[in-house]
Amino acid sequence: MNAETQVSQPVLARRVALTSMRRAIMERVVRSKRDIPHFHVVQEIEMQAAQTTLSELRATHTQQRLTLTHLLMKVIATLLVQHPRLNARLTEEGIEEYASVHLGFVVGLEDGMIIPVLHHTERMSLIEIASRALALEAGARARRLQSGDLTGRTFTLSNMGMLDIDAFQAVISPPDAAILAVGRVASRPVVHQDQVVAAPTIIATLSCDHRIVDGAHAARFMADLRQTLENAELLKAALEV
Repeated sequence: MNAETQVSQPVLARRVALTSMRRAIMERVVRSKRDIPHFHVVQEIEMQAAQTTLSELRATHTQQRLTLTHLLMKVIATLLVQHPRLNARLTEEGIEEYASVHLGFVVGLEDGMIIPVLHHTERMSLIEIASRALALEAGARARRLQSGDLTGRTFTLSNMGMLDIDAFQAVISPPDAAILAVGRVASRPVVHQDQVVAAPTIIATLSCDHRIVDGAHAARFMADLRQTLENAELLKAALEV
């Protein structure tokens, strides 16, 4: 091969060493995509009622930082009690549905991500969820979490709205049956009484393990999530306000 026909090679800028966290992520996502038959259900949800409710809660709970993620955690935990097939695992003995919601939430780090777990989320108030979630997030970023903070998960929430992402499909982290991916709140066109208007919405994408969850299970959960977040009375009931 002469010089004119040689293929130009890319110039190496740097080589990033594979940390133990990156190796664990690689192993987990490869196993997930290889072994789990994913399917996805997408729902756009109006967020005016949720934003108003969150503002009211912030005004009355000034000592505790409250975010949309915390509100979603509480609503999800409440709904999973009513939708146990989403709060489940596949074992050799069969599909195990759980009464306890051990809710994981993805924390992005500079060199990867980690999933702390809120155990018995269904028993916690919104304030307790916010306090515990913030403590776990701080512990994750400081690399101070204990093994018990990372185990027992039955469902996961991944919110990338703060990164200005509209929508994405999250990879299921075994042994979960599903993971909910949420994008940013943005003003989008919606139809009210045959009129197109602008309203704040999110796009939520539920990734499911088809060995455990059928389309009807996923659709009913997402319908209830939408109805709860869009209706102020249902939302306050779910939040126990």
